[in-house]
Amino acid sequence: LGLVNCRSCAPNAVIPVAQSTLAPTVTNAGRAHTYGLDVDAAFLVTPDDLFTLNMLIAHGEYDRYQTRNPFTGAITSGDGNRLANLPTFSATAGYQHTFPLDDGSAVTIGGRIRYVSERELAEIPYPGSRVPDYTMSDVELTYRLPNNRLTITAFVRNLEDSTVIASAYNLVDATTQVGWGTLAPPRTYGLTLSADF
Repeated sequence: LGLVNCRSCAPNAVIPVAQSTLAPTVTNAGRAHTYGLDVDAAFLVTPDDLFTLNMLIAHGEYDRYQTRNPFTGAITSGDGNRLANLPTFSATAGYQHTFPLDDGSAVTIGGRIRYVSERELAEIPYPGSRVPDYTMSDVELTYRLPNNRLTITAFVRNLEDSTVIASAYNLVDATTQVGWGTLAPPRTYGLTLSADF
C-alpha cells in the first residue's frame, strides 16, 4: 500500500511539430502536481492458488505549462490541464493455479485483466489525443521441468483484440494541425522458452 504525492514535479513533454517536413521541439513543464493512492496486493489462498491486485487512483495537472508555435509564434497555455498519460483510475486483477506433477514438474495456468480509465495523451489537448477507457486481458499456460531447469510458456496478450492508442503527437504548421499516434499491439500469440543452467 502506497500513497503518492508530488507537489513540484517537472515532467518532460516532447512535442514534434511539422515544417514542410518535421522540426521537433522539446518543451519542459514549468510545474505540475500529482496525488493519489497505489495499492499492490498478492493473496496466496492455497499453496497452488495466487490472486494479485494492482490499483492506482490518481490526479495530476500542470500548474505551469506553455509552448510556442514555431511558425506563428503563438503561445498556448496548458496551465490546469490534466497530466498527460495519467489515468484517473487503473486496476489489474490476476489469478494463477499451479498443478504440481508427480515427477516434480508443474503446469501453471493463469490470466489477468486490466482496466484503464480515460486519459489524455497530450499536454495541450487536440482532436484525437484523448484515449477512452478500455479493458485488456492476457492468459498464459506454463510448463516447468523439475528444479525449474526448463520453462515453456504459451501466451495470448490482448485477448479482446482491443484497439488502444499508446501515444499521440500533434503536428503543427502555419495553417494545419494534425494529430497522429501509435497503437498498442493487437491480440498477440507467443511462446517463450527459458533455461536455467
